[in-house]
Amino acid sequence: MNLIKDVSGGLARFVVAWLVPSATAVAVFVVAVMPDLHGISFGRHDSDAAGLQAVGLFSVAVLVLSVFFAYTALPIYRWLEGYTMPGPLARALTKRRLREWYRLQALYDNQRRTGSDWYVTLERLAAYPASPSEVMPTRLGNALRAMEGYGENRFGLDSQSLWYELLGTASDRVRRDAEDARAGVDFFISAMVHLALLGMAAGGVALWSLADGALPASSTIVAFVSVTLIPLTYNQAVGNVGEWRLAIRALVNTGRVPLADGLGLRLPNTFEEERELWTSYVGLVAHGPHDVYLRFLNRYRVLKPPDDSDAASTQQAATARG
Repeated sequence: MNLIKDVSGGLARFVVAWLVPSATAVAVFVVAVMPDLHGISFGRHDSDAAGLQAVGLFSVAVLVLSVFFAYTALPIYRWLEGYTMPGPLARALTKRRLREWYRLQALYDNQRRTGSDWYVTLERLAAYPASPSEVMPTRLGNALRAMEGYGENRFGLDSQSLWYELLGTASDRVRRDAEDARAGVDFFISAMVHLALLGMAAGGVALWSLADGALPASSTIVAFVSVTLIPLTYNQAVGNVGEWRLAIRALVNTGRVPLADGLGLRLPNTFEEERELWTSYVGLVAHGPHDVYLRFLNRYRVLKPPDDSDAASTQQAATARG
């Protein structure tokens, strides 16, 4: 039953985040852009065969686009975050974001001292990493970095290193909320890249038609509207990271205890020791079994009591040795 829920939930998120934008983009291209492709034949002309062929081509185009963008989501995100941008562009954008970070931090500190309304400023700061050394070139990159760094900043728990462990031990409701919140970001990222592709295709068709002596009004309008909507979808994707951040915060806050149980550890009595516990475990995972990690973790390891069969085997071995 859980497998069916996971598969159906993943399929629903794929449909909403990737298939719907692909179907919309292909439909707009077919209805508004293809008529400007004068003199190009797309297949047979008898009505029944042409209709069947059109449905088939439409379905294949939608499926290929949606699957392609879904599987290239990571490089798309990486570029939009600023990791794979050209160096000069990334450095220039990072300086701009750093100025914004320092301005917001100074404003927040001043508002706290004077008793002013600081909640809005704090919410804007929440879309940035805690340290200026972690500031990214883009707003999307900073919002995601702030979300990813919550567990490490608060509890020493690097949620990125233990992501699948967290998901595997979290409650179904919290895990589903985190996945649904990501779907809201994926949808607008998908919409943005589909708009970019549609804009380029419509612009190319418009230029083709102009060279052929025709007036491509619909293609020009589609290209203009697509390019105009790209910043709006990007802004909405950044805004939706805020909801995703809250879901990840809940995942970390409530998932630490079952995560510790699942790893065979008990949480210490103080938050200071808990930070050291998670830092040591992440170090063990990332860097290997160094003594400094093992000595600390051994203090909080929960040993499983032997069951009856283990006890009987131990007794038999002791008897045999005697």
